[in-house]
Amino acid sequence: MLGAPEALTLMADLGFQPRTDDLHFETPFGSDARWSSRTVRAASPDGAKSFDMIDASYLIEPVAGLWLLSIDANIVAPRDGATDLDDPAQMLDPSDGGWSAVLRTRPHLLPWMRDVAERARRGGKALVAFSHYPVLDALAGASALECTLFPSSGLARRAPTMEVARCFTETGVRLHLSGHLHVNDTAVFRDEYGGFFNIAVPSPVGFAPAMKLLDVTTDHVRLRTIRLDDVPGHDAAFDDYSREAGAAGDPSPKAVSAGGHLGFLDRHLCALVGARYMAREWPRDMAEFARTHRFADLERLLWPQATPAASTGDIALTALAEDWYRLRKAADLALDLVPEARLAVYRRWIGELHHAEAMGLAGRLIAFISLLGRYLDRMPTLDVALDLKALVVTPSQGRTLRRQTV
Repeated sequence: MLGAPEALTLMADLGFQPRTDDLHFETPFGSDARWSSRTVRAASPDGAKSFDMIDASYLIEPVAGLWLLSIDANIVAPRDGATDLDDPAQMLDPSDGGWSAVLRTRPHLLPWMRDVAERARRGGKALVAFSHYPVLDALAGASALECTLFPSSGLARRAPTMEVARCFTETGVRLHLSGHLHVNDTAVFRDEYGGFFNIAVPSPVGFAPAMKLLDVTTDHVRLRTIRLDDVPGHDAAFDDYSREAGAAGDPSPKAVSAGGHLGFLDRHLCALVGARYMAREWPRDMAEFARTHRFADLERLLWPQATPAASTGDIALTALAEDWYRLRKAADLALDLVPEARLAVYRRWIGELHHAEAMGLAGRLIAFISLLGRYLDRMPTLDVALDLKALVVTPSQGRTLRRQTV
């Protein structure tokens, strides 16, 4: 709520303004770092209303040989018919716009990015680009399928378009890190003009909490994903949560009794599954079936001629819903949080989908399990080597480090 100049000034030392020890600094507009020299016109889709907005993009060389390219993809523009440009409700939501809004309102960024990539190649610089929004589908490439099943899915309907991928490819930038969705994902795009990687970086305060470390050269990247299982002080507000619940006459949230930072966020996710996702996004019959039935009931519905497995049949289907969201958001980071017996059931179901009944509710559940298969079969995300020339991902040897933050 501060406004762009005030907020960016607070973050100036994160690259938005040059420091005396930086080896290079520039913006799409030159070397003048003043906000007044870094503005563009933000117009409504029909072009009738517009105002000046800061474009905080920058290129910086903090150490010799490393170029960090930050693209300001947070586009605020008036809606068609806006009458009050100070009213947030009359502005387009940047989250809905994402990189499509960049193409529409900031086309000057693309030739600048192309020039930066070319200079990086000529100068032997390792180039790492990043922005708030993904430039490839960060949900295992399955967002379109998810929107068919859950049309109001907030994450899936904001997936970038193929036009975004093609335009980004033409810049020659080969590595882009994104946030916003709080998911863990590796995606690659290739066409006749080249291609690039989009690495979706999880949040340290959303499931599954993690950070990514990169060792970079001009053509190769070693990427390590570190899950933040334990964070000192993560429970600082737990007593307040319990008091707040008590004042409202509610029981203390289950999440406050979880062990560790990861456990807290896992329970928080499970609470969201029941109270938000299933309640707001799922078809009513599908949500009701999941809340009131068990694994064996699902198997009888989809495979009437088969005999449900006795060892796992009594598991509540809410566990399937929770595991689905774990794997959707966290990919490899969540594999050890789902019991192996349940993973084996899911893989069996995925392999037998072609034999399943596919009408009505059954058809929706088949689509749900099919999406789970996409999440289980996505590209490796933990410790990987990226070949920026060949656009190949190779899992690294060894296990992912898990450390305690300090």
